[in-house]
Amino acid sequence: MEEVLERFSKMNVLVIGDIMLDRYLIGDVERISHEAPVPIVKLERQKSWNVPGGAGNVAVNLSLLAVNNVYLVGRVGPDVSGKTLLAKFNVIPNVNVQFVRSDPGTLTTLKTRLVAKHQQIVRFDLEDTSPLTSQAEDKVIWALESITSSVQGVIISDYNKGFLTYRILNYLAKACSFHKIPVFIDPSPPTKYPTFSDVVILPNIVEAKEMSGLEPADKTSIEKVGKVLMDKFGTVLITLGADGMILFQGENVIKVPPVSVEDVVDTVGAGDTVVSVFSLARICGANLEKAATIASIAASIAIKRVGTYAVSFKELYEEVHNFTRNGG
Repeated sequence: MEEVLERFSKMNVLVIGDIMLDRYLIGDVERISHEAPVPIVKLERQKSWNVPGGAGNVAVNLSLLAVNNVYLVGRVGPDVSGKTLLAKFNVIPNVNVQFVRSDPGTLTTLKTRLVAKHQQIVRFDLEDTSPLTSQAEDKVIWALESITSSVQGVIISDYNKGFLTYRILNYLAKACSFHKIPVFIDPSPPTKYPTFSDVVILPNIVEAKEMSGLEPADKTSIEKVGKVLMDKFGTVLITLGADGMILFQGENVIKVPPVSVEDVVDTVGAGDTVVSVFSLARICGANLEKAATIASIAASIAIKRVGTYAVSFKELYEEVHNFTRNGG
């Protein structure tokens, strides 16, 4: 599997979707409030931080995996969170943000998590999910026209925040078909996706059941859900959390077991890690099962860290080497 990782640095990848800022407020719980039955969290300012989330986190993951160029397309608002995000990307190597729109008509999506003793207590979301105007769509399509011929793969990171309109997705489907570019979609129901000629869709189990439309969803087998999605989209990789992943392609149903982790700290952002690493491994020639295994190894690294964590190339290479050496 190491030979796949060694090709990462030759790749150019387009990431398009919903960019957000993940804010972490870290503290400790010392007592319960007298005003209401809630914990009082004493914040430790020096341990709080901001990191790119959503499509931004996918771009950061690819950067740390030593990808040659990452073209990020999305939008932020003209607010403090948007300026913070753009400043973050200024110091992240190989991520091109010239096509990230600062849209005066919207807010930057901000997710603030309050964490005490590695336990997330509450999350506050600030967002505006209004769709792009037709004029804004024109500018995004213009950007895509100038990018698609230069990349070896496209990752669509959809959080249903209004940026990925059907018109943009439909243009992207046609452009990727023309240039024979594989597409990887991290979906968000109820987005309607056009037909892509070469696509893998990567929902988690909750998203997969919702997208299948099968009822009752809670009693429907994952195999039935996967086959319905396969008929709609093509190749499907469903992430199952602690139970690993399951692949559907043609007549093949392949279960990918999780990599054992003794101390799971935080699963936030692990989905972005899986999408990033799986997509990159496929672009570099790995078969589906090998790409899923490499992605599972990457996720096992990410969930040992607090917060949204991007796995480095060195970390992944070492873990893949150990996995292979131990007969994995």
